[in-house]
Amino acid sequence: MSIDNAKLDAAMADYRTLCAAGDLEAALARLLDAHDVAWPSARLHVLSHLRLIRHQLLRQRSLRGVRFQLLQLCLAAPNSWTGSGPPAR
Repeated sequence: MSIDNAKLDAAMADYRTLCAAGDLEAALARLLDAHDVAWPSARLHVLSHLRLIRHQLLRQRSLRGVRFQLLQLCLAAPNSWTGSGPPAR
């Protein structure tokens, strides 16, 4: 399975725009979209989890979200390597 780079780039561009506008919930939704697109690549999948951690720590100040993402990060690369991606949202 391959990565749709155009879709990933669009989701990340939307994420940055929404963050700049202060709409953090919509920005998080777009970041999750980027995560879903990135999962076939272990490197990009892990990077998406790091971005989610940064977003929840620095922008939303959600320690619960950070703890959840740290747990997910432990599973991110193995899930990509074995081909089992995130559940459909």
